[in-house]
Formats: sequence, C-alpha cells, structure tokens
Amino acid sequence: MLENIKYAWMEILRNKYRSMVVILAYSLVVTITVLISVSTLKLSKDVETTLWDIGAHSVVYIPSAGIQGCCDLVLNPEDEGFFMNNAPTLLVSESIVEEIRLSPNIADASAYLLYRIRPNPEKETWFIGGFELDRPKAFSATMASPSQIVEGAFLHPGDKKKIMVEKDFAFTQGIHVGDQLNLSGTLFEVKGIVNPPLRPGKANIYMDIIELQSLVMMIEPVEKPINAVLVESKGAFYHDAAKEDLIRIMSHLAIISSYGCFEPGMEAMGINRQNAFLIFVLTLIIMFGIAIKLQVSSVYNRMKDFGVLKAMGWTNKILFKQIALESLIFSMLGSMVAILFLIILGWWGPLYELEQMLFSKILWYGLALPLTGGAVSLLVGFLPIAQCSPANILRKY
Repeated sequence: MLENIKYAWMEILRNKYRSMVVILAYSLVVTITVLISVSTLKLSKDVETTLWDIGAHSVVYIPSAGIQGCCDLVLNPEDEGFFMNNAPTLLVSESIVEEIRLSPNIADASAYLLYRIRPNPEKETWFIGGFELDRPKAFSATMASPSQIVEGAFLHPGDKKKIMVEKDFAFTQGIHVGDQLNLSGTLFEVKGIVNPPLRPGKANIYMDIIELQSLVMMIEPVEKPINAVLVESKGAFYHDAAKEDLIRIMSHLAIISSYGCFEPGMEAMGINRQNAFLIFVLTLIIMFGIAIKLQVSSVYNRMKDFGVLKAMGWTNKILFKQIALESLIFSMLGSMVAILFLIILGWWGPLYELEQMLFSKILWYGLALPLTGGAVSLLVGFLPIAQCSPANILRKY
C-alpha cells in the first residue's frame, strides 16, 4: 500500500501543471456546489417562513340564537352585548381556552372579549376588544400587532387604564393619543392609534381583557366573561387539523372565522420544496459530470503509460488501485482547498448570514461529494484500460 501511495505521489508531482488543474477544478466544483445548495436552501427557508404563517390565524366563537344568550345577560341589552362579526354570540368558558392551547396543531390561543356599548344616548354603539396583552403570538395576526401602530404606542402587560383606538374610528370620532375616553363610567387614556387590516377580531377600541371584563354589567355576574378565542395554528400545514380540533373542543355549532389563503400557501410551499430539490439534484449531476470528465481526461492523457505498465506485468487490479489512490488524493486536496475557501467566505460580510448553514454543509459536501464523484469517475475512466490489451493500447496511443 505504501508503495502505491509513493507511486501515486510521484505521478502527481511528475505532472505538476495537470495535477494543479485537476485539484483546482475539484475545489471549484465543490465550492460552487456548496454555495448553490446553501443559497437555494436559505432562499427556500426564507420563502417558507413567509408562507408558513399564511392563513394560519382564526377567531372561533359560538353564535347565539338571536339576542337570547347574548344581550339578555347584561343590564342594558339595548345598548350592550357580546358580538363577533356583527353577530350576537354566547359566552365561552375560560377552561376551553386552556384546552385549545394543548392541541398539538395550535401554536397559541388567547381569550378574547368583543363587547358592544353605547357611550351615551347621542352616539352609535362602539365595539371594544379585550385581549390578553401577554399573548402576542395569538393576537398579532387575528386582531392587531405592534407593527400596525401609526401613532403613540401599543399596549403592554401592566398598562392600567390605557386603550388603543382603531385609526378610522379615531378620525371619525376626533380622538387623539392622550385623550381620555369615558367607558361605562371609567376614564381610559388613549395610548395608541392602530391601523390593522381586515382581521376577524377587529374592533373600534382595544384594551386589556381584564379591565374590559370589569366594565361588563350583567344581571347575574359571570367571572371573566369571554365570547371568542384568538387562535394561531402551528402553520399552514396544520391549519385544517387545528380547525378540526377547535370544532371538537368548542362545539359543532362554533364558527371559525379564518383565512382561506392557507391552502395556496401550502401549495406554494410544496412547489418551493420541489424546486429547491430539483436545483440541488441538477447541481449534483453537473458536479458528477465534471468529475467524470476530469478523471476520463486524466486517464486518456496517460493511456500510453498504462499500456507500458500492463506490458510490464501490471494487472488491472494493480492499475485500478493506483488510479484510485491518485483520484483519492486529487479529490481530497481539492476538498481541502474548497473547505478553506468556504470558511473564508463564511467570515466575509455579505455571506455572514449564510455562515451557520454554510459550515453545517462544508464537511458533508466538501468531503463526501468529491469522494463520491471521484469514485464514480474512476469506474468510468478505468473501463478503457481494463478492456484493452497492452498491444492495442500501445498501437492506438
């Protein structure tokens, strides 16, 4: 074995220019393969990060049969009541919210109270949304999020007697940040103006659910009244299963106000994964093609030498072992050059965000691919030597 390694090195050093070209070609192929694969993987993940949450948001509630069960529970049913999507609703047990959170298909759930009041006889009714301030995962996509604040600030856990007002409502009512609003005899300061898009849990005014619950005046007091649940499923792929869980936990009468775009999101994710896999496969095919070309060219350039060696008594087995060692050395040296270059690129500014993904792939791609490509190309390149007699090789070359 040591003798074979010695001869392999002698051959590599004897043709320095050719050896350098082969090593650099291997390193270039590995570098390009890793960069394309990692870039494709990152792009695919970035796209899926966006698509994953599409349509994965819901508000679930149980409608009431007309006013019964909605407004007959409050002291002033003509002006007050529990509503969702302009329809009266029944109250929901707080334990249901906890049960929904335990679903393996749901990322988070938050209690929600959408309450209708009339601030004074001269004004129309207002809708107030009370939510759990410490559940941003559940309320951000179903009600409003901090990024949608246009003036002032978003509510935070611990805020007392603070509210947010929807932008169009604030404009029509002449409400500004810092104003005081009288809600059921209690003054609340406007902390922020928020402009959410069309959301299932949209309201005119937003506040801490505990403070809103304290404003609800009922004929028979109900501890912590809730009439809806804000739900964030684990992603588009889980959304159908999450909806089934909601119906099972809530009631077959429950209405799930959600987005229908999760299905196109799932389809787009499938296409995205197929494209990423296709790019990776095409890159591998090109890499193997180049490796085979390098090995075959190296063999054909030395066919006369191999003919002489076979005439001297070298068997196909010995020649195969010799060529395999040379191929191994070429691929390993090319791999080391590529790995060094990729590590330097990983430290470089524009590629810094690829660093973690890049380093996780370097050893796999940098070592396994050249060795595999070298093995495949070795088999292809050795066939002409194995099939020809020494006389035919010397006569032809």
